[in-house]
Amino acid sequence: MYGTVLVEVAGGPDLELRRIDDPQTMRQELTDWTGTDDDELPGTVEQWQAVLSVVRDIKAVTE
Repeated sequence: MYGTVLVEVAGGPDLELRRIDDPQTMRQELTDWTGTDDDELPGTVEQWQAVLSVVRDIKAVTE
């Protein structure tokens, strides 16, 4: 099964991942990965800015 996963981004445009094989599993993986016991995201602001930059590059190439 293929589908779309929408990632809501605070302070920026949302990211829509299309044609994802098994979108429910990917959604659960993202939820598990971003959740922590104290509701704080892991990593520094600089690390997340680097991730955002890579995601934007991927999005630009795939559009």
